[in-house]
Amino acid sequence: MNYLKNYFTAFSFFLAFGAICSAQGIEFFEGSWDEALELAEKEDKLIYINCFAVWCGPCRRMANHVFPDEKVGLFFNSNFINLKLDMEQSPGREFGRKYPVSGFPTHYFIDKSGEVVLSVAGGRDVNGIVQLAEQALARYNPNIGYSDRFAEGDRSSEVVYYHLENLKRGNEDILSLANEHFSRTSNLDDPYNLKILVIAMTESDSRLFNQFIQNKDRIISEYDEDFYFTKIRDAGWNTLRKAMNFREPFLRDEAIKNMKRAGLTDANSFEIKANLYFATRIRDKENFVTYFERFLDEEGIDDPAACIEFYDLGFRAFGEDPKLVEVATAVGRIARRTENAELHYRHAKVLHLQGNERQAERAIDRAIDLGLESEIEKYEEFKSRITQ
Repeated sequence: MNYLKNYFTAFSFFLAFGAICSAQGIEFFEGSWDEALELAEKEDKLIYINCFAVWCGPCRRMANHVFPDEKVGLFFNSNFINLKLDMEQSPGREFGRKYPVSGFPTHYFIDKSGEVVLSVAGGRDVNGIVQLAEQALARYNPNIGYSDRFAEGDRSSEVVYYHLENLKRGNEDILSLANEHFSRTSNLDDPYNLKILVIAMTESDSRLFNQFIQNKDRIISEYDEDFYFTKIRDAGWNTLRKAMNFREPFLRDEAIKNMKRAGLTDANSFEIKANLYFATRIRDKENFVTYFERFLDEEGIDDPAACIEFYDLGFRAFGEDPKLVEVATAVGRIARRTENAELHYRHAKVLHLQGNERQAERAIDRAIDLGLESEIEKYEEFKSRITQ
């Protein structure tokens, strides 16, 4: 399968409608090696291990510029359990006794039984690391015979499950085949049927979503509660992306309703953010202002990064609209309770738009006091403009 072609097709969609509440770059697993093997068994994935040393220049370049890349994150998070190990510290030293490293960085791809599928040393750029991952996937496909059996007409749950896994590896659609399978059976006592439900439930506006939440206790027992609610949340965001694709408010409302119906603890937060993203997509200024005000009141102090994101989204979409500027003054209330230089900078910009130059100068001075060295030039340039 042409993984890279399918991957970039998926990524183009992802970029077109916003990287909504999704990982920016690779999500690295923070558990132990044994826990990673257990998770690889459960999710039927390879494990990617980035073996690095803190003094290694190529390692730092990859950490700063390759692993945070959205394209890399989308591909690796979909296909691998990802680990990074400092090979000069525990548990990296223990790992190195079994899996030797001759240079830094070294990239290991290991299957769920602990067997090495691919091991390569050296730094990689964005395209290079994805190509390396593709090589590992191409070498590791223990399920290929199942797709042959599926093509020959075998529709047993085991064959269907592994055939769907093969399709998923190539980022191909599996929902229609899963729906077709469940039109023939509803027996979730069959462990393969449960696995089919788990891998195919990817959107909250689907029949499989209803089956998923109806079998909450069974799924939590087989996996765990965090896994269950992560699947629920991801399904909601996927439906919202579809809503944004088609500019369809009904799908947005379905996603919000189903997050509440599934008992998601942060369903209210989902509602606010979903409305903000959707409003920017369809250029609904009134709804954006309403939910931005609600976000600042209810969540802003606890989520400064999202506060900055929605501030920027709003001003990019609607310009210096008076209502937006008025609501955005609440950023100052949040900034004063944090030491986030970027919030103080945005507060200064709002004050400047309102003609409050003295207060704007105080706010930008606070940003300069708190800012990182790489940010200071931007803040000082803004200060020079408003004090001329």
